[in-house]
Amino acid sequence: VVIFPKETVLFFQVNLTEFNKVTASDFRIVANFNNVRENQDFIIPEVVEKPEFTSNIRLSEKRIQFIIKK
Repeated sequence: VVIFPKETVLFFQVNLTEFNKVTASDFRIVANFNNVRENQDFIIPEVVEKPEFTSNIRLSEKRIQFIIKK
């Protein structure tokens, strides 16, 4: 499977006092192929783990295109 884009940007809000606590490993984004419908060529990424002190989380990409190579 080849996906595009390979990376996406995550936007979030956090209190300034908590800013230095946030790291990339605090977030987990999943694109589940089990949710793909027939003839669909994209998956929808979801944020499944995040620090509790963050809010307004969104991804720059709403869809991730994929191609299945044989």
